Amino acid sequence: MNTGKIYRQLLFYEVKKCLRTPWLPVFVVFLLLLNGWKLNQSYRKAMSIREESEELYEDFYSQWKGTITEENVRELMKIYAPLKKNAERMALSSQGGSGTYTSTERQDYMFFASQFAEEMEYDYLYSNQAVRTANNAYSLVMLFRETGNSYEVRKNTLIYRQFAERSIPGFSDTKYLEVWFQHDYSSLLIVLLCVFCLSGMFVEEKESQMFMLLRTTPGGNKTTYLAKMTVCFAFILVISFIFYFEDICILQGLSGHADALSSPVYALRPMESGAFSMSMLSFIVWSYGVRLLGLMCIGSTVLLISCLCTRTLSVFAISTAILLAMSYMQAALRQWYVINLANPMELLMIRRAASVCEYVNFLGYPMLKTTGVIIGGVMYLLLMQLLVYRTNPGHLLKR
Repeated sequence: MNTGKIYRQLLFYEVKKCLRTPWLPVFVVFLLLLNGWKLNQSYRKAMSIREESEELYEDFYSQWKGTITEENVRELMKIYAPLKKNAERMALSSQGGSGTYTSTERQDYMFFASQFAEEMEYDYLYSNQAVRTANNAYSLVMLFRETGNSYEVRKNTLIYRQFAERSIPGFSDTKYLEVWFQHDYSSLLIVLLCVFCLSGMFVEEKESQMFMLLRTTPGGNKTTYLAKMTVCFAFILVISFIFYFEDICILQGLSGHADALSSPVYALRPMESGAFSMSMLSFIVWSYGVRLLGLMCIGSTVLLISCLCTRTLSVFAISTAILLAMSYMQAALRQWYVINLANPMELLMIRRAASVCEYVNFLGYPMLKTTGVIIGGVMYLLLMQLLVYRTNPGHLLKR
């Protein structure tokens, strides 16, 4: 029997074991519904001011979206300026009456301020803020060049280049993307599925003594290991695609505005100081790729524990404890950057590293912290895979 046929048979066997319970599809559907409910709740909360005046918002948005022109600003200020003046005088009326766009004058002010005025102001003035950042970096380049600090010269030169040309070309609805940006629930559900489905990948063979048959398997441990890793990574890839695709589809459907996807990522307020200048759509795809790397690291951690334990329940308990510890370290030890380099949770929460333009000194050259996190994740994954290969029951049996 050739190795290729054996590999395909092992794949089929490992898929059956990974999907060992007929209730798994039901469980996945339940988690998808739970994730969708959570997204809907987060969106409704973020859009609470707009929700009662959705038609009004759509009318004004259709007029003012796109390039911010003097005419658009003039039309907005004609409505907003008197409201702002009354707000400063604390003279906004809370009584309903004619002449208001919403139920009250106070509601008018909150609506136009949060949905249009503040957003347009941020978009229009962002280029000025970017120029100030770039000019400050250029001044530091000149200063450190005189003092001979080559690292600071390189770092501030990069900052200057990143911010010098920045601008937001037009006004678009980015509110729903801010909801996506803060949404970690889907990642946590995927981690739960990884622990649930991958825990028994090796330990069940110990419990049933099936690993003894690896002696007689043509291709031995290498073929078995390759089949297991193929199934594990394929499972993570499929599950993560389903959940992450659900995230953006639900929010896109709730919003109905796709024009923000072509805006630069710093059109999102949390990303205003980030180092990235790609489009919002490109950032979504990039962040999903980084999260996938983190999930593969977590999956490999679960597999290693499955190699070392003798009971499935032990794998569940130890995996959960380690992942909780990783989450705590990621949140509590933000200043210990080197420690979090080897923390897969940093990859799942990549927005925290991506939302700041921070560098670390790597052999005298500035390296983005985001790049360091990704390199750390790749090294962690390779280490886990090496340990899984060396400690799985088939390899130990060969020894």
